[in-house]
Amino acid sequence: MGEFPSPMERYKNLDEKTKGLGILELLIGLLILIFVIIGFMKGATDFMLYLKADKINSRAKELAEQLKSEILNRPYSEISNCFISSITGELQFNSTNNETNITFDTPSFYVKNCTGVNKCTAQFGCIYCYVGEEVILNTDQNCTVGYPIRVGYNAGRIIYTDEETGEKRETGIGVGIKVYYTEPKTKREKEINMLIFKKIE
Repeated sequence: MGEFPSPMERYKNLDEKTKGLGILELLIGLLILIFVIIGFMKGATDFMLYLKADKINSRAKELAEQLKSEILNRPYSEISNCFISSITGELQFNSTNNETNITFDTPSFYVKNCTGVNKCTAQFGCIYCYVGEEVILNTDQNCTVGYPIRVGYNAGRIIYTDEETGEKRETGIGVGIKVYYTEPKTKREKEINMLIFKKIE
């Protein structure tokens, strides 16, 4: 007949099994901890990119409003000299709703072109750099520091046709600005289009 293991031997075998089980549990715990840390880091990175995208979008809108204000506050002669009017737009007035509408003889008025239309790049830049909390005009092609926000311009003569006489007369210039940038998280291009009508003074 075989001999039964002594209590000491049984305790020794149980202790070895317990040690093996403890190491396995430790490894599983470490793996879980690593996955939790990776998930947290990814979540934190995505959140930071979301905040950055939101700030860039806000600054891009502010830039569009700033350029609009600059165009409206400068003399008509200066604006008409700054922007080359390569197309023609028509001013229509709806007396019923008291609304003014401008249409252009082109399928796409808002473009990314800058230097081909804009002769005053020192005042109305082609590229701005978002640095810290500020948007700074940059005279280079790229931002060495900060995040680039680009601006395209288009311009056209605005013609109004008198409904009673049929007389056509030039009433001003329409300047279209396209502020665009690449969203840091999705890498998709975002744009803000705005039309500014500068009336002849």
